[in-house]
Amino acid sequence: IFYIAEVAPYSEGDDLKGARLAKLTRWLKENGAEFHDMTFLSNITEGRGVRASDQILNRQNVAYLPRRLLMSPNLGMDRSMYARRVWHAQGFSWSNSLYLQEHITLAVFLMHERSRGEASFFHSYVDTLPRDLSHLPLYWDEDKLRKFGASEFPEEIIRTKARIRSD
Repeated sequence: IFYIAEVAPYSEGDDLKGARLAKLTRWLKENGAEFHDMTFLSNITEGRGVRASDQILNRQNVAYLPRRLLMSPNLGMDRSMYARRVWHAQGFSWSNSLYLQEHITLAVFLMHERSRGEASFFHSYVDTLPRDLSHLPLYWDEDKLRKFGASEFPEEIIRTKARIRSD
């Protein structure tokens, strides 16, 4: 069975091909990851991910990622004082939500790892993340959000932006 992992740019200036993809693949394999019959492509219109090009059989392993390759809030708290501070922060709109606390802690850990550059164990992964976030509604201006009309979606994005600014 042949599987395809599709990796694509989010914008014209964010093309994940060549050296960055080869570096990620090498890093994964050097650290125990296994991929069975997978080919990486960069020709889908949006996003990054994995898609099987054929049927996956019940209980069939298609990939293996060792735990040490996974970024998590707990790992962030172990390795980053910034992530620890975020986890223990009080008085913010997200402080009493475990869901948000975990996501924000992970985001801060990711930013910390990105700031470390090639000194970061996760550099090969972090280097493949989108460099342009303009596809995310959080970064859209109000004119673009108004195109959704009377739905709650634009209002929720505007409220989220306001909460972020206040925090």
